[in-house]
Amino acid sequence: MGITDMSPMKVQKLVYFAHGWHLALNEGVPLISDSIQAWTYGPVIEGLYHDLKEFQSSHIPSPVPTYTFKDGTVSSTTETVTDPDDLALLKEIMRVYGKLSGIQLSNLTHQNGTPWHTIASGLPPGALERSVEIPNTLIQGHFTSLQQKK
Repeated sequence: MGITDMSPMKVQKLVYFAHGWHLALNEGVPLISDSIQAWTYGPVIEGLYHDLKEFQSSHIPSPVPTYTFKDGTVSSTTETVTDPDDLALLKEIMRVYGKLSGIQLSNLTHQNGTPWHTIASGLPPGALERSVEIPNTLIQGHFTSLQQKK
């Protein structure tokens, strides 16, 4: 799978991984200002979900909208990421995670000890159908621990 093989789920998970690694590598500074929510299929950025939901589980045709990550919410815009460090991080995210499908990425977010699993395992059945935030501190702690294992 390459960059042209993007489903909404895959985009969601790639943004989540980029945000998590950004938090870990930049002392808790977020890549995006939107909250990350725990939904049934893993971490979700609600605004991004609504922007891409028309594609359902299909691949998003080219060209896709571009998104800004630091100025406001994650939503369609004409702005692009220009910070060299952020661009390098996004390229590395694509190198490491871009070859995986949305389902494979979702499975990674569901593993024991992940922020999603920590939140989901403490909730009653059906609770993930509402907006349940995954705190950035929890996400940062998880990705920091992954960094230390390298």
